[in-house]
Amino acid sequence: MKEKPHPENYIYRYLLYLNYIFIIFLGLSYLSIYINPVNFWAISIFGMAYPVLIITNLLFIFLWIGLKKSYFLISCVAILIGINLIGKFVQFNFFGKQNSPIESISLLSYNVHNFSQKSKKSVFDKGIQHEIFNFIESQNSDIVCLQEFNYIGENIYASHAQLKQQLGSNNYYFESYFNPKKNKVFGMATFSKFPIMNSGYLDLEETRKFGTFIDIIRTGDTIRVYNIHLESISLNYVDYSFVSGITAGDSIQKPNTRLLLNKLHKALINRTRQVVVLKDHLSHSPYPVILCGDFNELSCSYNYRNLSAGMLDAFVESGNGIGKTFASFLPAFRIDYILFDPQFKSFDYEEIKINLSDHYPIKNKLYLK
Repeated sequence: MKEKPHPENYIYRYLLYLNYIFIIFLGLSYLSIYINPVNFWAISIFGMAYPVLIITNLLFIFLWIGLKKSYFLISCVAILIGINLIGKFVQFNFFGKQNSPIESISLLSYNVHNFSQKSKKSVFDKGIQHEIFNFIESQNSDIVCLQEFNYIGENIYASHAQLKQQLGSNNYYFESYFNPKKNKVFGMATFSKFPIMNSGYLDLEETRKFGTFIDIIRTGDTIRVYNIHLESISLNYVDYSFVSGITAGDSIQKPNTRLLLNKLHKALINRTRQVVVLKDHLSHSPYPVILCGDFNELSCSYNYRNLSAGMLDAFVESGNGIGKTFASFLPAFRIDYILFDPQFKSFDYEEIKINLSDHYPIKNKLYLK
């Protein structure tokens, strides 16, 4: 009589198949770095899921080791293939840490989320604005780049004047994403302790204004600083509830899925086009470049790879721990960056975990060698 397979064998087989699926997904996340979203946008979703896919494969490694099965080697090989990517998400720069030279430029970049804290409805809150302004003042940074800088009221530029006064500087440049309305302004603001010699903005006909730049003079050197806010997915309260429901194991509703995928598709295509314009602008800069802002892209993405080519990443150069700038349940979700020309040396990168926005502010010091 033929002996029936032991139930444990079925469990192992099921787990192994599941492991293979997550390995394939991890491989697709690697491929997403090299495939233009304009040509095949859906593969970018796997790049967005990279942190979750790495964690899942690590869990499989520990599981197989605990079960004394050699299958753990499969996920080990899959992770090792993309080992260079891990440094974009986790860094250990504790050893050999140096003090920044006195001539270094200190930078702060912060998406202030319309001064509405973590509210998905983006309701302007004067109290939150006051707290954020006080926080920015306490950092005493030389250059401050703010995204989603919003004000509603009779004097729409009153908040600019207030922050200038708190920072003790009249050097600033603001550009609205769209044409300002009568009682509302919404855009990107850059404040500088150094004189601004030139300024301008970047836009794309199909989207909004997505970046500004200022040319500053520091100890005889002219430096160009960009304040960037690439196209957002524009998730609303319903979208966030839907995504949270998926992670909690709720049933998936097709209309919500279709709407969310449409938003992802549109944002990916627009960001890719914006990056093309930005790269061209960067290539024509006559000065060393610093790039700050909210890219709305993980570092496991085509657009990050394209934009960061030939530049250095402040987190990679002088950061520590797990990079996370988006204040959500998602692990290692770093979408805000400070990139710079190799002529600079990075010191003291930090993500400040304060809950005044749906993003965390990032700060850094750069020294022009």
